[in-house]
Amino acid sequence: MNNEITWRSYKGRIIAATPILCLIAYVLVGFLTHIWVPTIAIFSLIVIVPIVLSENFLSSMFPILAVAGFFVLGFAYNLWHPGWLLFLTIPVYYILFGPFMRKNRVK
Repeated sequence: MNNEITWRSYKGRIIAATPILCLIAYVLVGFLTHIWVPTIAIFSLIVIVPIVLSENFLSSMFPILAVAGFFVLGFAYNLWHPGWLLFLTIPVYYILFGPFMRKNRVK
């Protein structure tokens, strides 16, 4: 049980550090290579890392689909501006379906 508590605290630290690490990586790659726009994909790790580290990966697929949709709209159709609205659907999804997921997890 002690290992489980330790792993959970490390997961929390990794998730909390992800935004600043993504920012540092983005700035470094941008300044060193002068490639800014495609490098913005680094920020998708802010959404992906907590999902990958979650205990139930399959129930956390909606944010991955939202990020994938954002990149499809952006890279394939150059619709970056309306595409970012997909990120707003993530908290709405968890507000609407979060209680159902918590009930299923308790059982």
